[in-house]
Formats: sequence, structure tokens, C-alpha cells
Amino acid sequence: MRQQARELEQLSGQLASLKDTLEERQLIDKAKSVLMTHRQMNEEQAWHCLRKMAMEKNQRMVEIARALLAVKALWQHDAPTSLHNERA
Repeated sequence: MRQQARELEQLSGQLASLKDTLEERQLIDKAKSVLMTHRQMNEEQAWHCLRKMAMEKNQRMVEIARALLAVKALWQHDAPTSLHNERA
């Protein structure tokens, strides 16, 4: 019984790790998409750009991706205000 409990705990840990990895991969893919759309890059160029930024900042790619997506969210949030201010 203890053996089964240990195996179940180990499998639960592996599942959680895989879920985290998948979420990180999805964030990186979203960040690549932003670069592809706004910087007219292909997928490989976007990946290399994220990788280069991560290496230069000594951070994981997922952290760079999170930061890029946060900036994009700010741009989207501020866009109507900016347009309104330009008209005034």
C-alpha cells in the first residue's frame, strides 16, 4: 500500500511538472506570435529573438515571454486613451 501511495505521489508530481512545462510553452508561443505580428518575424526569428533576450538578461525564456505579454497588455489597455489624447 505504501508503495502505491509513493508511486501515486510521484505521478502527481510528474503531472504537475508537465502542466507547468505546457503552460510555459504556451506563454512562449504567445510571445512568439506577438513578435511575428508586430515585428514581421517568422517563427524561427521570433524564437531566436526571445532566446537572445533571455541570454542577454540572464533569464529564462518564459520570463521574457511573460514580460513581453505584460507590455502587450499595457499597450492594448492604453491604446484608446492614447488615441483620445492625440485627438485633443
